Amino acid sequence: MGYFYFLLGAAAILVLSMLLSLRKSLKRQFALPYVADRTFFTPEQRAFVSVLERALGTDYRVYAKVRVADVVGLRGRLSRDDRDRAYLRLGDRRFDYLVCAADTSSIVCAVNLAPRSRRGKPPPKDVLDRICAAAGLPFVRIRESDDYALDEVAAIVSDVMHPRKASEGDGVLPHAEAEETLLGLSKSILGEERPARPARAPARSVREAGAPRRREPEVGVSKRRDPLILGREDIEDGPSFTIQGDLDDVAPSRGRRR
Repeated sequence: MGYFYFLLGAAAILVLSMLLSLRKSLKRQFALPYVADRTFFTPEQRAFVSVLERALGTDYRVYAKVRVADVVGLRGRLSRDDRDRAYLRLGDRRFDYLVCAADTSSIVCAVNLAPRSRRGKPPPKDVLDRICAAAGLPFVRIRESDDYALDEVAAIVSDVMHPRKASEGDGVLPHAEAEETLLGLSKSILGEERPARPARAPARSVREAGAPRRREPEVGVSKRRDPLILGREDIEDGPSFTIQGDLDDVAPSRGRRR
């Protein structure tokens, strides 16, 4: 009889442990698998964001960890396959910092931190650089460092922001500058900037009475023609000479010895 109660108690404990295990498994299955981050920035990102904000000044706002798909869209008239490939290329990529104008919230540029490098080489480029270039979004990578130079960061960001600002302006060339540019271009095309040839002597305005008129050479004629003599005045007198003595008196040239 004692064995019966012992077996009954052991069976009850086994069933209870199975129920507890089943409850835990069901709880893990239906629970949402999310965990909150303790900090928003990594230590490297937190150290750089303050430098970037001081370099930009109060005219700009810096937003961190922005998904590329939130600010880069697709062109129209794409096939479904091209659209799917384009979205797949964007993936989960993100910008570490997105710089926007403080008054209009217009996107000015994007900045990403690159890992440290002992060799001092510029950060390598990847698909994100090509995506930003195709979308017309200025993008720059800056190496992580323990000590950032404020002037250097400001210069790097200003260089990448400058093409964006220039494209948003009117871009109208002043009339005087445009006229000077076109004039210089036309001179270079026509070859007027070459050194001028020496001026020819002016032609005689009065011809001798009765002298026949000379024929001007035809420009562009490639065939060779014999000279044409129309009058006595067209013949130039060459040097004159006389021969003294007989031709037979001239001594013959010394011959070759045998």
